[in-house]
Amino acid sequence: MRAVLVIAAIGFWGTSLAQEIMPSGYVGFGVGTFEYEEDGVDFSESSTAYKLYGGYRFNDTWAFEGSYSDLDTLEDSAPGLVIGIDDIAVLAVRGLGHFGPAFVGAGYFDADATAFLELGSFRVEESASENGLTAVVGLQWDFSSVSLRIEYEWFDIDEADATQLGVGLHYRFK
Repeated sequence: MRAVLVIAAIGFWGTSLAQEIMPSGYVGFGVGTFEYEEDGVDFSESSTAYKLYGGYRFNDTWAFEGSYSDLDTLEDSAPGLVIGIDDIAVLAVRGLGHFGPAFVGAGYFDADATAFLELGSFRVEESASENGLTAVVGLQWDFSSVSLRIEYEWFDIDEADATQLGVGLHYRFK
């Protein structure tokens, strides 16, 4: 999958270089893979991530955006035992710098989830939340009123590694 993304990036590299972006708002949808790994324990899982995002592009270089991501359940099991994280929602705001088709950004995220442990028919749940810094890098191809993007986002979570690789499509208001 990553090789396909790299080939697509090289193929479309020149498309965005000739585009001049006028100040405008945008709204979009993305889908991708969320990877999560706890430090010090054997819990490393991935799930599908769905993202709604919107923002305002001030000029060719600077933008500000917010996003809401909904993630599928992360779970690991052994005979008779299931541990996992469910009902995962991530809100984020970030500033973006665009450099041709490439972009980088940094911001803040707030995530809420439910951690659970199932032992047979017995289930224990606990609400959990996390917040911190987020960083994103990607490529974006701007067409007349839509943009296609590929992005890789990192979330600063204590004692865990969390990343998201996704593809998005957004509409720019004129």
